[in-house]
Amino acid sequence: DGQIVRSWYKHMLDGSVPLTLGESVRVGHTVGQVGQTGLSTGPHLHFEILLDGTTTTDPYAWLKSKVSL
Repeated sequence: DGQIVRSWYKHMLDGSVPLTLGESVRVGHTVGQVGQTGLSTGPHLHFEILLDGTTTTDPYAWLKSKVSL
């Protein structure tokens, strides 16, 4: 629909991300492996969706409404 959507994937395993900044990601595209960075108690993924590039939204609800698997 032409809307700018950014996604953030944080706490990834160092060296496991095969993407470059600004690269488009499609359903099923590997973005890296879950790791443990920062002040965390175990491996996990911090995933965010930002609409219009800046407005945070519930990633599960947004994906459920936009992506058909």
